[in-house]
Amino acid sequence: MSVQAVLKKKSSLRQMGVLCTLPILAALLLAPAPSQAQNPAADPDVQAQIGLFSAWLDGQIAIRGLPGIVVGVVSDQELVWAKGFGHADLDSDRHMQTDTRFRMASHSKLFTATSIMQLREQGKVRLDDPVADYLPWFGFQ
Repeated sequence: MSVQAVLKKKSSLRQMGVLCTLPILAALLLAPAPSQAQNPAADPDVQAQIGLFSAWLDGQIAIRGLPGIVVGVVSDQELVWAKGFGHADLDSDRHMQTDTRFRMASHSKLFTATSIMQLREQGKVRLDDPVADYLPWFGFQ
């Protein structure tokens, strides 16, 4: 297969991923506000989208050779759906669970950026201030 064909296939898969992911998120997030006893993920339309998304994600794990992933959807500050896909440990055939632990790795950048932007909104930090104004020990050598 040529390089162009591989790149076109990857681009097509990426676009398909976005097209498959958007309906489940839209169905969960745009569903009518449920009563306290209801879960938006219990809606039959949302269940259909979850099935489509789950099948797509299983395919992505197979196509990309990923070991596994855990997905969660939050609506109105509440976890409304979560599922593990693939394996947490291939050698022991241990499957992903919603409580599987991961290393933080680069994900901490998201929390740092969110915290900084919240401080900026509160007027406690200016984004163009030198870092040393807030961390006196920080300096360039």
